[in-house]
Amino acid sequence: MADPVARGYKTQCLMDYESVFGTLPDAADRAGVILPINTFGLNVSRNKNTAQTLTGRRDPVEPFDGNTEVTGDVVVPVDVNAFGYWLKLLLGAPTTTGSTTYTHVYKVSDTTPSGVVQCTYGTATESYGLFTGVKCSSMSMTVGGDEELTATFSLAGRDAAYSTTDYDSSASLVTLKRLNNFQAALKKDGTTFATCTQMDFTIDNGLDTSIRTIGGQGMVYDIPEGIMSVTGTMSCLFTDTTLLAAAKASTEMALELDIAIDASNSLSFKFPEVQLQYQGPTVDGPTGIMAQFPFVAYFANSSDDSVVVATLVNSVATY
Repeated sequence: MADPVARGYKTQCLMDYESVFGTLPDAADRAGVILPINTFGLNVSRNKNTAQTLTGRRDPVEPFDGNTEVTGDVVVPVDVNAFGYWLKLLLGAPTTTGSTTYTHVYKVSDTTPSGVVQCTYGTATESYGLFTGVKCSSMSMTVGGDEELTATFSLAGRDAAYSTTDYDSSASLVTLKRLNNFQAALKKDGTTFATCTQMDFTIDNGLDTSIRTIGGQGMVYDIPEGIMSVTGTMSCLFTDTTLLAAAKASTEMALELDIAIDASNSLSFKFPEVQLQYQGPTVDGPTGIMAQFPFVAYFANSSDDSVVVATLVNSVATY
């Protein structure tokens, strides 16, 4: 009988951090963790390019290899335990305080760490895809509604290898402690803002994935960060013209999204300096009128000293 096809439900995602970009940590220094995921799209590709060489006949000559590209999205459930590892890849290591209950504060840093990401594919003889030099290009999230609360992390890496050898067989499984849409609350300038039905936002590191050198075998030499971009959209019930007036005047405001199970288990994203895009509502039928307010976050002089501040409260001592 032929080997059975791999089952997606057997997939596991392991993450570890590198001290040198694109270089696996020594076996003794490995500290992998197994994180819950919904989908795993990180992949490697290398084009077979067509040569234009003329040989006196119509048959094509041998193709040649292009550059190696390692990119893809990983969709993860939003929770209070595992999410901290993804935030570290996105923003850098947090500042952590507390004992028993810990508060981890993530802000924009000059550089972000690179990691090792492994996917277990669940074949009869276990198969592993090991991706190195992985950095987080962006994170996007939509909050509100009745769906599962997830976040999409877009990743870019240096190289990949496939084998039957586990990177870290002693990696610990991080317990999922899920956050839900109904646990979310939004504040504007510190006051509860109750007319927003959905909020989506994207934090983009502006990574440069084009840097390649002679002798690098088509792989990227480094993946440096650029200027961060933080954008989003609020979908709001149209009750008055207050937000329209603020948008037209480019009035600065602060937005804070809080998602909490209780005082010891929560996640928040604060955007201390935000301006709304000026655009009005549309009437699409006889029922309630909605208005879309795209926004851009930035840093000018906020005391938070960051365009975005992510705060995670949980029982995890360190990330």
